[in-house]
Amino acid sequence: MKTIRIFFTALVFAVCSLTACVRLGDLDLEPIPDISFTYECQGMSYTFTSVDATGVQWTIVGETEGSGDVFTYTFKKPGSYWVSMTGTHNGEQQTVSTKILVAKASVVKLDDNTLDDWEGVTYPDFMLYGNDGVSYGKFDYDANYVYFMFVLEEQDMFDINSAIWNLRLDSDDNSQTGYSTKSLGCEWYLEGNCCGDEPWSDWYIGGDDLEWTDTVAEVMGTRGTTDDGKFFFELGISRKTFGIKTASVAFFTKFYNGDWDDAVAFSDAEGNTSIHLGLDKD
Repeated sequence: MKTIRIFFTALVFAVCSLTACVRLGDLDLEPIPDISFTYECQGMSYTFTSVDATGVQWTIVGETEGSGDVFTYTFKKPGSYWVSMTGTHNGEQQTVSTKILVAKASVVKLDDNTLDDWEGVTYPDFMLYGNDGVSYGKFDYDANYVYFMFVLEEQDMFDINSAIWNLRLDSDDNSQTGYSTKSLGCEWYLEGNCCGDEPWSDWYIGGDDLEWTDTVAEVMGTRGTTDDGKFFFELGISRKTFGIKTASVAFFTKFYNGDWDDAVAFSDAEGNTSIHLGLDKD
């Protein structure tokens, strides 16, 4: 659930020669509204709930209008939309607004004990290819999660129980922010083993000196062995927890053996290991 508290600031710039100057009285700051709203989503159906307001009116710009403390609307297609709520607090009418990113639904389920649902993920740019010519993966998303699935073949240099998975996640797809590696601006760095007998994971944040954090965690789904002996696992990463709010995400992912020697690296269909994916599918 997200709580939105937006206020509008009128900012006046005074330009003196080539230098911008701000004097007392140049800023006309309106007070922070007392009202706010939260929202939850299921696929492209969103439910908005007012906080500390009465006589509530809703406007979804270019889409619809409504009223009431709770307002539900199903968007026709993914995209970015401005949502505005006007209500009364202590006799004063106030307005709050925010832009939301509406995402498509996903066929991926993490609690169904199968990978069959991944057969419904067919976007060509959501396919991941291992450089061993055997391993492969997929990517998907919805409003709540980003999903990963990998199928791996154990090799002489790659024991599944000692293998180390590395994921470098650029949650805003901006190489100028976060920890810069492999042409990404990584906000999050994962080391772990998600397909062995004793799964584990460590998340890191920070710049060149990465710092371990226990404030985030992935959501594990099904893991096991395919009929032809390959190992697989799936997981989800909360968009809210990891700050994935923009219309694209980037990542680099590779598997190492227990000695940190390269084992299997993944790329997109064009062979790029810095993978950039749009979160704006219909």
